[in-house]
Amino acid sequence: MKPLQYDESGSDGVLTAEVSGTFPGSPIVLKFHLVFKDELIDSLIVTG
Repeated sequence: MKPLQYDESGSDGVLTAEVSGTFPGSPIVLKFHLVFKDELIDSLIVTG
């Protein structure tokens, strides 16, 4: 995984990263949508 960009707004963050491996379509850019609560990750949603 190669981080490309990180944006944060309040308790939400979005990490955009290039993910590569031995799978069809590699590499692919994914967005990791994070919600923080008490400085810990409360939820994570990954979109393509």
